[in-house]
Amino acid sequence: MNKSVEKLLSDLYLNFQNLADISKIEKDVKKLKDIESEMNKINNLSRSLTSYINFYKLKDNKKSN
Repeated sequence: MNKSVEKLLSDLYLNFQNLADISKIEKDVKKLKDIESEMNKINNLSRSLTSYINFYKLKDNKKSN
């Protein structure tokens, strides 16, 4: 498995947290919808990457047994 995937997942988490903080103080409805859309995209990608990471970890564990 590529270690850059784990770094990407970490970066996505930080971006998600930053957007969540921004959304708490944002007043403009259009910007809030844009932030929410971006957060949904990050969430979907994070779930996919987590599944990818777990798949390869399980695969590596099975090979070693």
